[in-house]
Amino acid sequence: MRPLLLTLLTLAVTPVAAQTDAPWAGRTGEACLEGWMERAVDSMNSYTGDAAFNRRKPWRIDEFGRLRGAGDPSDYPPENYGRYNEDRPRFMWDYYEYALRRPGGGWLMPEMDAAGVPQLRQFVEACQERVGPSPSPPKPRTFFEPMVGDYRVDWCLHWASGCGGPAADRFCRDQGFQGAGLWEIAIDVAAQTPTYILGDDRVCTLPSCDGFQFISCLNDLPADGSSALEVGFQRFGADYRVFTPAAAVAEACQTACLAEPRCQAWTFEQSDGGGARCRLKHSVTPPTPDACCTSGVRKW
Repeated sequence: MRPLLLTLLTLAVTPVAAQTDAPWAGRTGEACLEGWMERAVDSMNSYTGDAAFNRRKPWRIDEFGRLRGAGDPSDYPPENYGRYNEDRPRFMWDYYEYALRRPGGGWLMPEMDAAGVPQLRQFVEACQERVGPSPSPPKPRTFFEPMVGDYRVDWCLHWASGCGGPAADRFCRDQGFQGAGLWEIAIDVAAQTPTYILGDDRVCTLPSCDGFQFISCLNDLPADGSSALEVGFQRFGADYRVFTPAAAVAEACQTACLAEPRCQAWTFEQSDGGGARCRLKHSVTPPTPDACCTSGVRKW
């Protein structure tokens, strides 16, 4: 028979409904969730249970947000972690509500009740009320050669996994943004500057470790199927259709791309004289900073 927690890890977690200001999002929400983690771990480690429970101390919450005891490895993400865009707070919000709680209330693991581990959602929401609303989100910003301290941000959120978008999203959330809208790889940057792997809290000194050329952070990410507006970026080449849109706005070019199955990316050009062109592209080409343009990549 498998241990209770290992069995629980296989349970499906019901996704949280989309919401504008999720309690776990933003600096205040994440600070409140960090407070819950500290409270939960302290409560579990100060509680004296049976011999099996005590042998598993120290209890901790791993890099993916799961409760683990000593001897439980945590070197792989939950199977449904990708559905949460590898967002630890978002995953935890559902995991501790739907996977680790009984329908009638209380924790599935009786020691959590006996130790006084509070219900995560109630704790975070009460904390939010005490602290007050999060500050206004910062304006969109592009970070060129983004750094954490003395290290370049690594291309992957975890060692050899969660590369590209998940790592860029995590970096942007750490800066107070909703997520990343655009990013580009920098190959073998650790040959000059070690990289910092955000999700693992570790540094890579291997010359082959990659980083980011830039990350553009946004607070107004589009719904699935649309493409983020890459303001101030041109994507050269791969044009299969160029036309003048009826409305001289980037959104008109974006809409045209979404309407054509062949379109994978687009660039909207606007000249100083007011003329505009929409370039639909059959493949995704690298973005280049250019004040004339707004671009986007289609999400399939």
